Amino acid sequence: MRELNHNTLSYAGNPKDGVTIRVERQETNQIVSYTLNGGASQNVLDGENIAFALSDTVGAEDTLQLNLDFTANGSYTVVVENVTGCIKDTGHKNECSHTRPGPVAVTMDFTFLVE
Repeated sequence: MRELNHNTLSYAGNPKDGVTIRVERQETNQIVSYTLNGGASQNVLDGENIAFALSDTVGAEDTLQLNLDFTANGSYTVVVENVTGCIKDTGHKNECSHTRPGPVAVTMDFTFLVE
């Protein structure tokens, strides 16, 4: 998978590519949920990853809405794994990270284009 636009949380990959997103909390209790393609909301427990496969149709777009809430002035780092071309991958780990500070709840809307 590759990053299309860091600021708009846009990525692209091949049909059925695996997507893994890691949520790392700092100085807050984890209150995280997500919705994939408008489906049911799922909680993300501390230490769990979000994992899914891209759609199998070229031209399709998968959407992930990630909701981050806080119990303190902490932050979350959200890492999309196995990504090439990320402007924030200074350690050359094929990871793309986004840090969001609290205490105000944050919604992140990711898009994944199937190429």
